[in-house]
Amino acid sequence: MNVAANIFIPPQKEWNKSSSLGSHKSITEHRELDLRRLYWVGPATVAASVLAVWIVQHISLAILPSSLPRFSGSVLRSSEPAVLTAILVTGAVVTFPIVVDWSPTPLSSFHRLALGVLIVSCIPNVIGLLSGRGMDLGMLALMVLHVVAWAVTVTMLTRLVATRRNRTSAATSTS
Repeated sequence: MNVAANIFIPPQKEWNKSSSLGSHKSITEHRELDLRRLYWVGPATVAASVLAVWIVQHISLAILPSSLPRFSGSVLRSSEPAVLTAILVTGAVVTFPIVVDWSPTPLSSFHRLALGVLIVSCIPNVIGLLSGRGMDLGMLALMVLHVVAWAVTVTMLTRLVATRRNRTSAATSTS
């Protein structure tokens, strides 16, 4: 896998993977993926996700009653959401070029994978609801933090690494 690869994705649906380093092509959209951008997009994604989670966490603490249940209240009052966000978003940043390298449709594959991870991350909250313990506002706030981290991560990785090609460079590369 070559992280510095440029990947052009024209409108046809086919998969071309050359054996030479750096010439991976996944064809589904009018986008070029410049994985060299991950050198700045990756850290920016981690920082933006942590900041967004921290802001929503503090807004939640400000508007929710102070008598939150012990578990969700203690997690919301700790630095755990920010630390776990930093670790798990770093994992997403590392996973992104792997998905790009292996998938014939990297952007949609990454979107599906990230959505699956989001759903799995909410399972403990759903189990709590189904087990009769019920859903408290703190658990709901924690689920919102999952969605915030997911939204920032997927948006930044897929939009800041993927660039639209202009028509003249697209025409010259297809001829």
